[in-house]
Amino acid sequence: MNLRIRHNLEASQKRLAETKQKQQQLLQQSKQEIDKMSQVLEKNQDELKDLEKQERKLSGSGGILFYPTTPGFFFPNFNQWRGYRHKGIDIPRKTGTPIYVAEDGVVGGKRWNGAM
Repeated sequence: MNLRIRHNLEASQKRLAETKQKQQQLLQQSKQEIDKMSQVLEKNQDELKDLEKQERKLSGSGGILFYPTTPGFFFPNFNQWRGYRHKGIDIPRKTGTPIYVAEDGVVGGKRWNGAM
């Protein structure tokens, strides 16, 4: 075989071997990164399950509610000065504003009295 061809062949084989080695290294690094990400994902899924359990526990009974609606006033004894007494609260908001609750309950009534 011609010396020049032989030299080119050996150089090509060497480059091919180096390329394969680099690919193997990258593949190994990728597998390690996937393992790390899988562990993080598994941990996050476990934390999410714990949070969902806590949420179910709170929503069933004895829930905690920071604020029932959009920012604004609500009055535990709003109509007391008018002589009306009730055990509920008054939450004056525009029609269509959602009101959130921490526990099951019953809305005793709603009405517009023109005061707000």
